Amino acid sequence: MLNQLLHAKVQLYLCCAFAFFLSFKFALPIFVVLLVLNSILEGNFNARYANIPNKKMVCLHCSLYLLYLVGMLYSENKSYGWADLQTKLSMLLFPLLLNFSRFEHQETKKIQQFFLAGVVIASVSLLGRATFIYFYEHLNYFYYVDFSVFLHPSYFGMMINIALLFILLDASNLGISSNFVRISLLLFCSLIILLLSSKLALISCLLIFIGVGIYRMLQSKNYLLGMVFLLLFIAASAAIIRTVPELNQRIQNARVVLNANSIDKTDAESNAVRILVWHAATAAFLENGMIGTGTGDVKDELFKHYKQNGYTGALEHRLNAHNQFLQTGVALGYIGFVIFLLGILVPVSVAWKNKNFLYVSFALLVVLNFLTESMLESEAGVFIFAFFNSLLFFRKI
Repeated sequence: MLNQLLHAKVQLYLCCAFAFFLSFKFALPIFVVLLVLNSILEGNFNARYANIPNKKMVCLHCSLYLLYLVGMLYSENKSYGWADLQTKLSMLLFPLLLNFSRFEHQETKKIQQFFLAGVVIASVSLLGRATFIYFYEHLNYFYYVDFSVFLHPSYFGMMINIALLFILLDASNLGISSNFVRISLLLFCSLIILLLSSKLALISCLLIFIGVGIYRMLQSKNYLLGMVFLLLFIAASAAIIRTVPELNQRIQNARVVLNANSIDKTDAESNAVRILVWHAATAAFLENGMIGTGTGDVKDELFKHYKQNGYTGALEHRLNAHNQFLQTGVALGYIGFVIFLLGILVPVSVAWKNKNFLYVSFALLVVLNFLTESMLESEAGVFIFAFFNSLLFFRKI
């Protein structure tokens, strides 16, 4: 019994460390290896497996990775396939690890607190670095990739938005009882979102505030005051965005591309090239039918379509589909696409019935990111998704 308690404490501390260092992308694979080793050393697998309350949902969380594993059977590019499986391994490990070690409510709260602390400290570090460079080297490193050195702005923006969800929907559970502290954290996170200048992170942030605002308005039934606050918030947000030059320029670039009659096939600009790769990925998805290209051949298939269509900018930068639904559909076909959708829709349905609104909000945030990023093709994206998808769904409410 003492041995089990020790392993449980170690597992909790490792999860806290993992959550904290997610914002820095520091030593994360090492923490995953230690989590696996600690779970193996604990042993007693039969009893721990028997204590898992919802084995079907655990299987559903693992199913996409297992399908990628099957996809290796008909892949030609084995080297890329095995590398991709290694990148996605956390999608198999975290549903198992976080169910073999069933954390109590207070323990999950502690992991969330460590994550929030990591986000704040990382953000303060980025602000300090940018300020130092501005005063000592007279260079502006306050925006976009110049600002976000730990993670790509899209991924760090997603981390900030997860932190916002925690503050808005779970503040009391996190021990944030002071309204001053809560408002200060919300304002600070909003500032970092602006500096990151990621369009998707900004849109997600606005939707979070608007969604929570509508939810609170319906709860209180104070519709007039709620609508006034929402309109003021939208107007203030639009005015602030116009004052941030990097973000405003990126939004203007997106408007130009959306209003254009045609797109230069050689273009490598972020907004334009996304539309081109979505077109190519859709064609590749429809062309490869039920089982797709296989895990290892998805990028080769995309590159083939870029070449056929003359998308030289996308080909030169060896871009993925910039949409996780299309990326998975090309790799695993209609079957994989349906399994992927079920892996999102079924947990959301169960969480809604269980009033786990934090998980539902997280899932909606993830879906929004999946629409414009192939999030599961990078280690950082997989770690964020796999860890919180399991932690928030299987948590004890």
